[in-house]
Amino acid sequence: MITIVVRDDNKTKDYKMFRKLLMWRYSYFAGALDPSSGFISEQEKSITLEYSHQLFDAFYCWFYTGGLKDPVKNATEKTQVYLDLALVRKIWVFADCHGIPELGNSATDMLHECLVATWNTHSTCIKYIHNNTVASSMLRSFVVDWSSSTHSFKSLDFPDKENQQTVQYLHDVMLKIAERNGQRRLSREEAMAMNRCQWHDHSGPGGKLRLESRK
Repeated sequence: MITIVVRDDNKTKDYKMFRKLLMWRYSYFAGALDPSSGFISEQEKSITLEYSHQLFDAFYCWFYTGGLKDPVKNATEKTQVYLDLALVRKIWVFADCHGIPELGNSATDMLHECLVATWNTHSTCIKYIHNNTVASSMLRSFVVDWSSSTHSFKSLDFPDKENQQTVQYLHDVMLKIAERNGQRRLSREEAMAMNRCQWHDHSGPGGKLRLESRK
């Protein structure tokens, strides 16, 4: 076991995790926890990292349960079932940057479910997504496909457009809406049935397990 000490501003929180499993499956930890990398020795039992505690709580939960949040019984509000949308997007970026594709897939699934439940848009987070992903990212593809499939030109709602949107996002969404050739936007029931697999990364584990599979 290794203790990952996560510093969030001036507060720290400890997470006990399986060192070899982290190294075996995830690219970032394959390097950060490998004694041969020079960052940590075999004898060291902890490593300190800088992250949001909310974000790492979700990763920790997913690491042990496969879900980003523990199931909630008798929920009365959508916010009790899902994580905050902004946090889910940050989890996707974290997964992408750290070579944890399965975590990113879980974030995509929750993002889709939450957007269906709230029948919402991505309008307040586009700039964050574009500043933290590459053009070919699955997250960018998802937000464009969602917005263009569930909206028409008239129903697009871009509050504070100048500060929240990007030219590329607006171009991509409007082009896809135009390509529908007048076909109606998806209903909530149809959006719920969208195949999320098209936005998943099926490249497999990102750590030493991937390197072994290439031999």
